[in-house]
Amino acid sequence: FLDPQNDEVIFKRIYDGVNIGHSWDQINVPPSFSLGRGGTDNPLLEFILSYENIDGSDDQPEFGSEHLYDDGYAPFANKDPRLKATVFFQEDQFGGGIVETYEGIDPSTDPDPSAIISSPAITYQGMETVGKDSRMLTSDEKGTNSGFIIKKYIEEEPFVAGGLSTTDWIALRLAEMYLTRAEAEFELGNHQEAAEALNATRERAGISLVDAGTITMDRIRNERKVELSYEQHRWWDLKRWRLSEEVLNGSVFSGLRIIYHFASDKYYFLPIEAEVRGRIFRPEHYYNPITDDRINNNADLVENPLY
Repeated sequence: FLDPQNDEVIFKRIYDGVNIGHSWDQINVPPSFSLGRGGTDNPLLEFILSYENIDGSDDQPEFGSEHLYDDGYAPFANKDPRLKATVFFQEDQFGGGIVETYEGIDPSTDPDPSAIISSPAITYQGMETVGKDSRMLTSDEKGTNSGFIIKKYIEEEPFVAGGLSTTDWIALRLAEMYLTRAEAEFELGNHQEAAEALNATRERAGISLVDAGTITMDRIRNERKVELSYEQHRWWDLKRWRLSEEVLNGSVFSGLRIIYHFASDKYYFLPIEAEVRGRIFRPEHYYNPITDDRINNNADLVENPLY
């Protein structure tokens, strides 16, 4: 995504940061590396866990104080490598420094969540008790409420000012064509052809392949979710599949509170709600309103259902 000569790109919007730029880096880079905001759009735990395991197994990482891990990515080490390329994790290196999304130190000999110290005003054994990129050290417009930060499309240097990002924005690339073919072939009942198309992205990613007997529409849809993440597809995919109500309604999505256990030099992870309210998607939202103004100008127009 950072290579302007990427030969898989079919259509893109070109930015040079001089004549025309954007602010993706300023808005989404880890906050301590941002000139202004940072960490605004947070990958959610449900999204993280939707990445398949490399070997095709279906087990998921375990969280809680009884499960200690060496670093912030260790629980997900068996996941599709595209996850690591899409999301910043605790202790990831960036811009000559380290991303710090942990938000507490557990000073007890054995992990004990009731003993967690989590305050920007307090240090423990010379260490800050909250990471500089966590929600504990930033305002409402900065930091991560989920414990994760977007990495996709972020330039490989810190402190890019607003309007000066130079990363080209991809509108259409080869992977989307393979995924579109996979979906169409499956809907036509051509499962072998669908598997071949889907494997084009899976093989490149280095994860287990599917065949005519194991491919499903759910796997195709999930492949689109992870391969095309943050490329402005997911909202529209959910609408055209008529799944928006099922996926979005009533959901308060999750994140992880990352805790450093000082005695073991390891981390544990506590699930948290990452949002303050749930979403509401009503049936009429599958369409836009035509509006009274347009109808008044053309008597042949009929308002869309439920508006």
